[in-house]
Amino acid sequence: TAVKLPRMYPEKPRLRYLSAEEEAALFAAIDPKAKYPGKCARTDKARQDNTDLLIGLLHTGARYREIARMTWGQVDLEGRKVRTHRQKGGVDSTLVMSDQLQSMFARRKAAAVGQWVFPTKRRHNNNYAWLRAALERAGVSAEAGPLTLHGMRHAFASRMLNSGMSLPWIPARP
Repeated sequence: TAVKLPRMYPEKPRLRYLSAEEEAALFAAIDPKAKYPGKCARTDKARQDNTDLLIGLLHTGARYREIARMTWGQVDLEGRKVRTHRQKGGVDSTLVMSDQLQSMFARRKAAAVGQWVFPTKRRHNNNYAWLRAALERAGVSAEAGPLTLHGMRHAFASRMLNSGMSLPWIPARP
């Protein structure tokens, strides 16, 4: 019989989320109103979509696909509520909108053409190239651990805990 070797597991990266300072620098790096090389209407729109996506992720704690595939039927601007469908577990969560989230949804709704909140994001697995480039422009180092869009979920939960919310009250995220 052959010698049975122990199973090898990859080393898990350190849990990483944005600090408030890093978040401000990231939003400044993707600001569509800022002056940057190659400025044009198409790039400004892409930057605005990415800014809005980050706001959605940071203010709901949702996964990328849950935000990217969100429809206007899930957004109640008057009631200031947003319903997210959890892909893992198949449950719905209703969250109260922050002022910034409501402002973002209202702006997008005024310009909406179809049923999708983020029509350019819904069919694509997210390409992280724009995020990596924005983090580099913002001067956010990856030495403390890699930053991904999924890390925005951790930032949401960490901020809820730091603001005094107890763990059972943080919206359930299967």
